[in-house]
Amino acid sequence: MRNAGLISRFVMGIVFLVAGLPKVWDPAYFYWEIVPFTFLFGLDESTSILVARMGLVLGPVESITGLALLLNWRPSITFPLAIGLMAAFTALVTSAWMQGYDASCGCFGSLVERSAGEAVIEDVAMLGLLLLAWVGSMGTGALLRRSGTLMATAGLGVLVLGSVQLSGVHERISDSDLRVGVSLRGLQVLGDSSDLLDGERVIMVMTPTCERCRRSVPRVNRLIGEVDGVDVVAVTHFDQESPSLTEMIATLKPEFPIVTVTKKDFLRLAWGHGVPRMAMLRDGEVVKVWEAHELPDAEDVREGLTTKSRQGGEGD
Repeated sequence: MRNAGLISRFVMGIVFLVAGLPKVWDPAYFYWEIVPFTFLFGLDESTSILVARMGLVLGPVESITGLALLLNWRPSITFPLAIGLMAAFTALVTSAWMQGYDASCGCFGSLVERSAGEAVIEDVAMLGLLLLAWVGSMGTGALLRRSGTLMATAGLGVLVLGSVQLSGVHERISDSDLRVGVSLRGLQVLGDSSDLLDGERVIMVMTPTCERCRRSVPRVNRLIGEVDGVDVVAVTHFDQESPSLTEMIATLKPEFPIVTVTKKDFLRLAWGHGVPRMAMLRDGEVVKVWEAHELPDAEDVREGLTTKSRQGGEGD
């Protein structure tokens, strides 16, 4: 039992570290993983923002808990904390899964994408490992004599790193993630192998039920005809088979593809601004953003393409 407990403790220590450190390193990405979860519980927008920001403390807490498990530091404190966290995670993702939410749970930040259904199974297994580790660690001491000093030093380091990383992405958290200079990551098209972050394209964030979005379709169609080589893709969170989207396509006949992304990705592109929004991406980096009241004309897009050509020529 003791050997099994020892192995389980080391495994779960590594798991908590792997789960926590990506959240500390990339808090903006984790923030936008939290936001959709908050809406599942009927929270309004302001409360959702508050809860999501409070959730950013999970990264440091998980990282410090992981190190404490590896060192077997204060097991009477560490194991109840770890088990409580895992039980809470399991309850949250189970509730989300039962409500039909099956996008990434954000458990490992930007490192690993897991659906809510996969997370439920894994969390239950990890909860069992923690219980086994607790039983097997009873009566044992810390792994190192100066574990307390190491814990304090590592904890301070994690907090400093988290503060530095958070200060660098404050605008991405307080506003949309679709900002000039931001390199988007994890923007996936559902049911399609298309890569929105490869190469250069203009994306249009929209919904088929938004009247301004519908009115912008003819304008974007003209833009495609006026600018040679421009690649325009619209993104929405509506399912491809949804009546609203199929009706809009049949009625307005957009000359550009409309792809579906997760609700999380849609929110982080549109949050605080509404739709439609358009942006020029270059290998995933946002180089220009246009809001609903200033959608681009042909000259705006040509200028972006010309800038790319000029930069490429200077590098030859």
